[in-house]
This record gives sequence, structure tokens and C-alpha cells, in this order.
Amino acid sequence: MADSPPSPSERGTPPFPPLLALESIRDAFYVVDARWRIVFFNACAERHFGRRRDEVLGRSVYEVFPAATGSAFDAPFVRAMAERGTARVEAPSVRQDGRWVEVEVAPCGDGLCVQVRDISARKAIETRLLEREASLADADRRKDEFLAVLSHELRNPLAPLTNVLHLLERSEALGERDRGLVAIAERQRAQLARLVDDLLEVSRVTRGKIPLRCAPMSVRAAVRDAIETAAPLARERGQRIDPVLPEDDGTIEADRARVAQILGNLLHNASKYTPDGGVIRVEAAWRGDAVVLAVEDTGIGVDPAQLPRLFEPFVQLDAAGSRADGGLGIGLALVRRLAELHGGRASAASEGTGRGARFEVVLPCGGPGGPGGPGRAGAPRSEPGSDALS
Repeated sequence: MADSPPSPSERGTPPFPPLLALESIRDAFYVVDARWRIVFFNACAERHFGRRRDEVLGRSVYEVFPAATGSAFDAPFVRAMAERGTARVEAPSVRQDGRWVEVEVAPCGDGLCVQVRDISARKAIETRLLEREASLADADRRKDEFLAVLSHELRNPLAPLTNVLHLLERSEALGERDRGLVAIAERQRAQLARLVDDLLEVSRVTRGKIPLRCAPMSVRAAVRDAIETAAPLARERGQRIDPVLPEDDGTIEADRARVAQILGNLLHNASKYTPDGGVIRVEAAWRGDAVVLAVEDTGIGVDPAQLPRLFEPFVQLDAAGSRADGGLGIGLALVRRLAELHGGRASAASEGTGRGARFEVVLPCGGPGGPGGPGRAGAPRSEPGSDALS
């Protein structure tokens, strides 16, 4: 009786001719039968695992790779075999050589086909990115702590300086020239105090240290509060603030002082970048279950490409560089964060340099908890107010 021809595994050549096309792929690829015996092992698998085909064909995968037992691949792949499903696992290689691999399995006959991809380079990049992210988060935290300490420390010498300047202002011993010098010092002290307060505020907001004292509040009252704060600076520059208010006032659930601060910062920003004699418009209008507070100016405008950066802390745009009014780039960041604390949002729009800008803050009527709330009285409509300030 003639001898039977050798089996594919005895010849050291792969069975399943349809799988021969997988010989040239760049990923390691092998097939196991229902008893986990390796029945196909491509050329890349030989290179990847450092094992020759004739060493592994016909042998159990657990015999060839003992470390596979109990590894991250074991349970998912056993389940895939039992359920005739697929599985994908990223984990260190069972060769324990420091490499990371991505392994995918899928049904193939009564067994599984296994594709192994070396992802060590990608994992190294991911690790560096995670380390970089952790480092940046730590640096950001330390920056916030530094700003909090700095703002508190700067406030300490401001208190006696303020008292001294107030005493000097009331002194009868000062001549006209000296009073002018004291007035200059007081203006600079006020500017420094505002910068320190902004630093302290942004630090508090960032660290979640600002509790909102929300209560039903008049929208018109909030606008008037902000205009009263901004009016002196506008008058100094010969600017006019035009309010456009709802004819029928209504209420929202919000922190009145913080809403006034939002509008005050927007008005200060508008005045800062609007030429002397310009016009600033502040509006309040209803939009569904929210109120829209807007400040629109006739100032230097913003390059549309730079709009997304406007509300980032400490950002000073190039378009604003020509103004010598100081500032730390904190005001608009506070606007956005205070709006978000109320459950709202802030946005900006401009048609370009020299064409003014419009800033909008949308606040839900019900405050941070949701869009509902006390709401507005009557059917409101916006029209120019009669109490424009100049």
C-alpha cells in the first residue's frame, strides 16, 4: 500500500490556499482550529514572533506561547471562539519583550483567524502625550495657585496706599500742582486695583471658588447697573452708551452682581477699543427661555480668524495692540466663565478690523439649574431706550 502524501503541516507549507494571499501582508497573521492548534502562520508572523512556521504548525497556541494563558488576550479570545464572535485587544505582547500589540480575532472555519499588529510606536507617542497632558495640567494648577497668592499679596499694599491717597486728596496743604499729581496717582491706583481684582476673580472662577447667589432679578436693572459702572469711562472718552431694553421687563434667576459684572466687563472692553466719540450699544432681549445680553461697539473690530481666542485668559489680540490702556486679557475670560456658571454661554462676532464688534451672552431664565424659571412679564419686544448716556 502506497504511503499517503504528507500533510501541509508536515511539508511546512501553509494550508488553506485562499489564505496564501495573506503571506505578503505587513501584519502577523495566523489561524487556529477549534482545538487552538495553529494551522496557518504567515511570513510576517514568523518575523514578529521569531518562530519558524514548521516549529508552530499543528501545535497548540498555548504550547507555543505559554504566557498567553491568563493574559489580557486569553478570556476575550476564548469567548470569541465559544460564541463565534470577534474580539480586539491592545496589550503588551505575550513574548514579554516590551512591545505593545493590537490583536484582532474573527471566526475562520471552526476556529479563529488572528491578526497581530505592532503598535509600540503609537503607544510610545500616547504615553508621551499623556505625560505631557499631566505636566500641563500640573503647571496650570500651579499657575492658578500662583495667581491666587499673587492677587492676595498685591491687595495688601493697596489698602494703605488707598488710604494715604484719600488723605492727601482732602489735605488743605496741597497746592494745585500737587493735587494734579495726587489725581494721577489715584487713577493709577484705581487701575492697579482693577487689575488685581480681575486676577483674583479669574483665579476664583478657575478654582470654583465663586458661589452664585441666584435670585429673581430684573433684566432692565442689571443693564442699568452695568451702565452706571461704565458711564464714567465712557464720558471721559466722549463715548455714548445707548441701551436697547425690552419694553416689558421680566426676571431671570441669576446673581445680579455677577450679571452686572458680565455686562460691565463687556462695556469696559467696548469702551477700551472704541475711538473717542464712538457709540456703544447695550441690548437685552428674550430668546425662548433665555435672555440675550449684548454689547455692540463701533470700535477697531476683530479679525474673524482671531474670534475663537477672544475668551481665552491672558490673550491680547494683535488688533488691540495699538491701544495703550493696559489690561491682562482677563475681562472677556471672566465673562465667559461667569456666563457658564449661570448655565449660559458667551460669543463674539465682528466683520473685521475697523468694523466694530458684537458680544453676546445668553443666560437661561431659570439660572444654572435649567432653562425654565420665573420668566418674563408680558410679551416683550426690544426697542431703543430713552435714557442713553453720554
